[in-house]
Amino acid sequence: MNVNSNGYTYTFATVMVVLVAVLLSGASLGLKSKRESNVKR
Repeated sequence: MNVNSNGYTYTFATVMVVLVAVLLSGASLGLKSKRESNVKR
């Protein structure tokens, strides 16, 4: 595996973006009730 190739770089960046998006989405859904109760105050 050539880690210095453009294909590897683009694949790595794409995987990282998707992974972070999934983590942020999960955190947002997990904290939804706390966020809503905080807005009511």
